[in-house]
Amino acid sequence: MAIGTVVFVVSEASDGADAAAEQFRRIAAEIRNQGFEVRWARDGVEAEAVLRSEAGPAAALVSWDLPGAEQTTKETAGAAVLRS
Repeated sequence: MAIGTVVFVVSEASDGADAAAEQFRRIAAEIRNQGFEVRWARDGVEAEAVLRSEAGPAAALVSWDLPGAEQTTKETAGAAVLRS
């Protein structure tokens, strides 16, 4: 059983072939090795849904320039996700 959940909110696909996706997978693997569950979200809308469904995630890694969050101010989508 996981000791907590870490949410990755990055636009790179968790199964992508680029270098950034590979690095995120390596980081996620080490987080899992430490006993945490890892959840992924690729945009602001998905992130807000994941964060609302989790009972207090242990941590979140959020891309500052994340696409897809509804913005009513001039803040970045990443900031909007953290504020929600």
